[in-house]
Amino acid sequence: MKHGPNVNKLIIERLSCLAIPRDGGLADGIKLFTEAGLLPKLLKQAEADIMHCLAVAKTANPNPYGNDDEAIAAEILRTIQQRKDARRDASSTNPGHGDVPP
Repeated sequence: MKHGPNVNKLIIERLSCLAIPRDGGLADGIKLFTEAGLLPKLLKQAEADIMHCLAVAKTANPNPYGNDDEAIAAEILRTIQQRKDARRDASSTNPGHGDVPP
């Protein structure tokens, strides 16, 4: 299925979480490219997860984005970036204590 740039970015964000879990590391990243069939499998799962999330978001009340997958994905990406920035800012001002709850 063809998606717009924001949906594609969101799928890649999800793929990265599936490929390298929160407690994972370099070995997980290497496995993604060395284990036959893992990348396409995880990519298919990531796309399905995101399409499900977008479908759920469309049913939310209120939903200021309507049925626009790109607008919904853009808002989710904005929220993800805010959380990443908060984690980075917290860790730079208090090294070793940068965990911000999801």
